[in-house]
Amino acid sequence: MSAVVAYLDVAATTRVEPRVADVVLHWMTEDFGNAGSRTHEYGARAKKAVQEARAFLAGTVGVRTEEVIFTSGATESNNIALLGMAPYGEKHARKHIITSAIEHKAVIEPLLHLQEKQGFEVDFLEPGPSGRISTEGRAGEAEAGHSARLANAREQ
Repeated sequence: MSAVVAYLDVAATTRVEPRVADVVLHWMTEDFGNAGSRTHEYGARAKKAVQEARAFLAGTVGVRTEEVIFTSGATESNNIALLGMAPYGEKHARKHIITSAIEHKAVIEPLLHLQEKQGFEVDFLEPGPSGRISTEGRAGEAEAGHSARLANAREQ
């Protein structure tokens, strides 16, 4: 009798859709090139492919192409989102962030940077016994003009 294994970290790593893997493999092994190097044919083809992918995604989700940003992964995306919002928060006196104490370190570390180096107030909410975080009493803070990110939060 074999044991059944359940992979429960799908939020971090998921199986690649085979059609996507086929396209990626093509660009990694056949039409490889650096889209930032446009002085040669390999780079020009890669840039065109990235532009087409960006246009397709933008049309799919209903945004402008310049609003689609490709990153290498979640950590880079978190840094862009969290550290990128700092100038806005400083300009508009919105320097209070509310998050979960059990966030991934890729979220916690940039928030600690904002707190320690840029004077942001960061509240790390602890989960209850069920693993849920109560947001009770926090909605008013967001409405009062604070920047709030209630990450992974649900009412208990």
